[in-house]
Amino acid sequence: MSQPPGNQYPRQPHARMGRPRRQRLSKRNVVLLAIGVIVLIVIIANVSGGSGTDANKKLSAASSAAARAASLAEAEKSAERACGGRPPASRDIYVRVVKPGAVPEVSQLGGGWRWDQGTGQCLTAVQYVTATAPRGPGYCTQVGYVTDNPGYDPKARPAPSLPHTTAQAGPACAAAAAAPSSPAPSAPPESTPPPPAQSGPPPATHAAPPPATPAPPPATTPAPAPATSAGCYPLSDEGTCYRPGEYCRDDDHGVTGVAANGEQITCEDNDGWRWEPS
Repeated sequence: MSQPPGNQYPRQPHARMGRPRRQRLSKRNVVLLAIGVIVLIVIIANVSGGSGTDANKKLSAASSAAARAASLAEAEKSAERACGGRPPASRDIYVRVVKPGAVPEVSQLGGGWRWDQGTGQCLTAVQYVTATAPRGPGYCTQVGYVTDNPGYDPKARPAPSLPHTTAQAGPACAAAAAAPSSPAPSAPPESTPPPPAQSGPPPATHAAPPPATPAPPPATTPAPAPATSAGCYPLSDEGTCYRPGEYCRDDDHGVTGVAANGEQITCEDNDGWRWEPS
């Protein structure tokens, strides 16, 4: 089912698809913790004694530090709101998750922006999925645009591999890409009824002449295969691997992948959006 455009994501998209990500303190919580520590230090200093002038200086310094911390927290909150108000960054995406002991599953997400509390950054849908993907043994998260995979059935179980992926993350991705998709079961052959019984002598038959032997087809030279690599991603519209320095598509801005020579590359704005070594 397709999500409406914008910044609406399903609630906890990876909770049922892989190992939950370890929660880290956000910058806002760290700031509040720092303010509490500063106030506690001032209270202890005042209780332990000291001149009124020293206590006032400590209180003034603590107040200034608390004001700076509050300003940083408000700036982060404002950046998070601005992230949620951005227009969609890309088309809808399929997210296929492979995890040990379970069949692969696929979900569909919108192309809106997402605020990452762990890093304090505003990420695209592709960046957020790859940044929060499980990194444990046997895990692989593959991402592909819905429009790049026409006819794909996200409800199939087990979910087959995406024909076209734009990014992936996890130690098991190489094995997942090499594994062939499960073939569809074939229908059993229909039984043929026996011929009806005939009365009387069998009819005379005439031997048919042997079929003429067809002439062998002329030898053809196979066309050269495109320059691809089994482990490279994303692929160009022609199905080939990218190389460092080549221009990248609009939908790949900020995406990290693997070049034809196995080198990790990122789509960056360097006198135009190009694939640069990362």
